Amino acid sequence: MTNFVDLFAKNNGNPIEYKGRTLFMTAIYSFSSVPDRILLEFEHINGEMLQGLHLEIDRGSLLANGKDCGPDIVLWENTSPKKVEIWISGDPTELRVKNVFDTGLGIAQYWRDGAAMYAEENDGFIRYFCNDGEPDEDFDDLVFRMQVK
Repeated sequence: MTNFVDLFAKNNGNPIEYKGRTLFMTAIYSFSSVPDRILLEFEHINGEMLQGLHLEIDRGSLLANGKDCGPDIVLWENTSPKKVEIWISGDPTELRVKNVFDTGLGIAQYWRDGAAMYAEENDGFIRYFCNDGEPDEDFDDLVFRMQVK
């Protein structure tokens, strides 16, 4: 199976084109004005490993369920509500989104073996289709959607 990390390495970590899709190691969004909040929804989990997502802003703080999480947060599918509203304070200019997974060591892992994601815009949301560390091409280990308001 395809090892996406090797393909990303050959492209200096930049997005790659693969079978008609643009694949990312990390989806990066830039803002001309600060969004107030992020609405997230876990839609589908199919990986054998524990699945999650990591959000990070370059300045300011993320507030989830009234708790200040600082500039980044990891949401695990087994402990996070299915729908999460995250408020943004400060003045970030960039939001980074990446899928993470736990192989059983209790550590958020990413950017290895089969890890990659692609995104589609639909109904005002961005839907992410993620592969975890298993070198396959199904992109159904974690599917979630996000809306920045």
